Amino acid sequence: MRAPSLRWNVVANVAARGWNAALSILIVPAVVQAVGAEAYGLVGFFAGLSVFFGFLDLGLSGTANREIARNVALGRDGSENKNLIRTFEVVYWAIALCIGGGLAGASGWIADHWIEARYLSAEEVHAALLIGAGAIMLQWPTSLYSGVLRGLEAQVLQSGISIAAAAIRSLGALAVVWFVSPTVTAYVMTFAVANAAEMLATCIAAWLLLRRSSSAAARARWSVFREVWRFALSFNLVGVLLVALAQGDRLVTAGFLPLDQLGYYSVASTASGGVAMIAWSVSIAVFPRFAGLSAAGNREALRAEYHRAAQVNCFFVVGIALAVTLFAGEVLRVWTGSDVVARAGAPALSLLGAASLLAGAWNAPHTLLVASGHTRVPLVFNAICLAGAVPAWLVMIPRFGIVGAAAVWLGANVVFFFAYLVAAHRRVLAESAWTGVRRDFLGYLVAGVLTLGAGRALTWTRGTWAGCLGLAVGGLAYIAVAWALARRLDVFPARRDAVVAVR
Repeated sequence: MRAPSLRWNVVANVAARGWNAALSILIVPAVVQAVGAEAYGLVGFFAGLSVFFGFLDLGLSGTANREIARNVALGRDGSENKNLIRTFEVVYWAIALCIGGGLAGASGWIADHWIEARYLSAEEVHAALLIGAGAIMLQWPTSLYSGVLRGLEAQVLQSGISIAAAAIRSLGALAVVWFVSPTVTAYVMTFAVANAAEMLATCIAAWLLLRRSSSAAARARWSVFREVWRFALSFNLVGVLLVALAQGDRLVTAGFLPLDQLGYYSVASTASGGVAMIAWSVSIAVFPRFAGLSAAGNREALRAEYHRAAQVNCFFVVGIALAVTLFAGEVLRVWTGSDVVARAGAPALSLLGAASLLAGAWNAPHTLLVASGHTRVPLVFNAICLAGAVPAWLVMIPRFGIVGAAAVWLGANVVFFFAYLVAAHRRVLAESAWTGVRRDFLGYLVAGVLTLGAGRALTWTRGTWAGCLGLAVGGLAYIAVAWALARRLDVFPARRDAVVAVR
């Protein structure tokens, strides 16, 4: 059978995430100017809290993605997918209501005892938390319906919905704080409206596609949990631990440092987010393909898809990550227009950039392990890293501030890089991990160090605009060298996606 276009799924995911990242990057200076660094720090707290609540997903969205892809690859009846999603839907909405109610009930305590605000009143923080509770509740079910669209490889449609919602969420919020009310409560209210619109559109699209595959009525059948609960639980635990690692630093920072420091850290995290955006865009596109090929036992096709995905990741990730790492001060100064933000955030951004380089490199093997059902390796190493990160945060953040938080995240990514690479190649691909390093990563890393490193070395002490020139020249040189390498490896073939035999 002819598989849906992997190329267009990747392009759509990159476009959607790129649009989201671009809007975030472009509006941050204007939002900070309108509401202040402290209020933006509260927005960063919401972002961390929203992602942290993902542990209540119970692995259902990822399981829906994987099971739908496997059912389609194996030619099973479409009613199985409809029953699966209806069952998951009942659980998802019940948990969403619990999240919203629980967060609303705890908002007073959080405002009085957790958030350390200097300029925002406790009433303002409390009101923002109440609205944020509704925004998180409305956003939460979207991941289930997005999992359906991804499993069906209808990712162009899913990305289109995401792009429209991001426009409402970012541009709408910016318009509100500039022309209606320059308050954090108005900003969060716009988020709630956008989240509701995205959830409804994704829900309708998912069920329309599911109904095309079968005319049978969807029924909640609790017996489906017997077939998927082990994978769902392990998938959820992997995600919980990774979210705790990725977002725990913000929550601890909010407890130990003034809110403006959390604002600087949030700005630095946003600046380094382009790398993760590209890496996860590729992973979202290839996850159902990996799951289908693994279910069909087609190891040769699986190897080809894996190496292509890993090389696409590294082509983009290495250049962007090294640019952010080596030119952190220039990036923040030009982007925000603030010397204060640049001085406060640049050291943390350099470390976050290095961490994002490694995260981009381990993203493909991590995706392969999970899609193939080998969740024990990421589960064990995520647990080990979190066990080490908690005491490290408690020591590093009070002593070194946001630089300490970034350093802990870098250390975790070093562990992930080696663990996931070795495990994926040995357990799934049955080949040496060195093959992946040499074939997929090392060439791009050398190209980036030579080109962008030269640009940094030549402009190290010559001021902001000289540094920007070094970044531009080094970046263009990296693109030229990396493109030549990618063409040699046939990473971006001129031909259309090949027919993938999954049956």
